[in-house]
Amino acid sequence: MDVLAQNAQDIASRLSDDTVIIELGSEHLIKSQLLLAELERQHKHVSYFLLDMPPADLSQRLATLCDNLGQRKYLSCTGLVGTVDDLFPWMANTFPPSLPKSHITFMSIGSQFPDDTDSLADGSAFLTGIIRACPMASFIFTVDSCMDRHLVEGLLYDEAGVELRRRISYNVLATMNRVLGYEAFRDNHWTIVDTFNTEDATVRSFAQCVISTEIDIDGERYRYKVGDSIIIKSSPKWSGDDVRKVVKSAGLVLHHVWRDKTQTTGIYYAGQEDIIQASGLAS
Repeated sequence: MDVLAQNAQDIASRLSDDTVIIELGSEHLIKSQLLLAELERQHKHVSYFLLDMPPADLSQRLATLCDNLGQRKYLSCTGLVGTVDDLFPWMANTFPPSLPKSHITFMSIGSQFPDDTDSLADGSAFLTGIIRACPMASFIFTVDSCMDRHLVEGLLYDEAGVELRRRISYNVLATMNRVLGYEAFRDNHWTIVDTFNTEDATVRSFAQCVISTEIDIDGERYRYKVGDSIIIKSSPKWSGDDVRKVVKSAGLVLHHVWRDKTQTTGIYYAGQEDIIQASGLAS
């Protein structure tokens, strides 16, 4: 939070007027609120879209965000129900024609990038997939590079952190049910377990079976006994050098980095080289 609070004005100043922001997930919208409020204060016309699941939670979080932002003259806020996979056909077929595709920024500051990626190659593929759908896109994302086991586990097992990850993980199960077309994963059959693996510096969330169950997926029966686990979420801790490698591999240029006092959390701004040069803001 500190790094965003201290740098919201600078971050907002680097975004063009008539920008479209698509936020990938809504874990900590209070962070997004800081930046959006600053964009409004700077009189930047912004169309903000929040992508998340399930629909009821998305609506509630978006309503809370709008209430907290108060009266707005320059900022519009819209919810998009779905996952990143749903985003690509939406951009190809349903993206509002009145909005400029040349000023789209994908944002992940409320959640840690690179969630659900197990390698640098996965992170690069994620960015590359978005660039294919939106060649002029830029990215603003947060990376937590803290690899101190005591600090990580202290936050991991903090009461508020546990509740947040439980909600996120159960939302993942709800999304899987939506894809399968029936309640394959019942909440009372599973509990959420979080771990930090120091060998690959990755936080993982698992759904652990507490009541033996069977799940039908495309005609195949899968049996889970008590204690069996399914990985739900993977969040590697990447260094600054790791981020630079991923950005470069995706054909992008790192525009700017804002760091906290401990140098363990950073907000990264990346985009196409010609866009950065044209902005006159490269640093």
